[in-house]
Amino acid sequence: MKGLLRKDIYMAAKYCRAVFGMVAVFLLLMIFVDGSLLFLTYPVLLSRMLPVALLSLDTHFKWEQYSGTLPYTRAQLVSAKYLMGLIFGGGVLLVCLAVLALRQILGDGFDLNAFLGAGLLCFVLGMAAPVFLLPLAFKFGPEKGRLLFIVLIASLCGAGAALGQADFLSGLAIGNRTLVALVTVGVTLVLYLLSWRLSIYFYQKKEF
Repeated sequence: MKGLLRKDIYMAAKYCRAVFGMVAVFLLLMIFVDGSLLFLTYPVLLSRMLPVALLSLDTHFKWEQYSGTLPYTRAQLVSAKYLMGLIFGGGVLLVCLAVLALRQILGDGFDLNAFLGAGLLCFVLGMAAPVFLLPLAFKFGPEKGRLLFIVLIASLCGAGAALGQADFLSGLAIGNRTLVALVTVGVTLVLYLLSWRLSIYFYQKKEF
């Protein structure tokens, strides 16, 4: 598994520099431009699409056929992509939250409720992208998922902006807010695990 993760890291560093650049641009915009929630959610969503980009590169370089000669199971090949999504997406989320905290401190002051609400929103939207897209990419191939990728990004960004305008979670009492947050995180993680297992099932049935 370490070898698969290292391979994906090398591939991302060489071929996905545009993704890193776009994430950096939106983080800068979040600091200096109003409407920061949109600039916060977009890099998180973009980072969670990295596994699909890596899967597309695997298809281009015929890695899927070559990997059949190596001592890796198809479950491990799928798991590497999901782990890359967690590692890279989690890292970008932490950076985004740090930038958000900096913007609040430099602006009207740090607001814990707004910070936690934005963090939960980004976590849920970021996890939703691979939950829906990766099983389809493993079943039908990443190229056929490009249109779905665009539609999904637009939909999730729109949902994030709408929830942000509605002050996500801010209307709840502290106890209820904590319960809702914990339930939301738990359900999101369960859906991610189910998506993981579904992708393994689809990939094991796929013929090359």
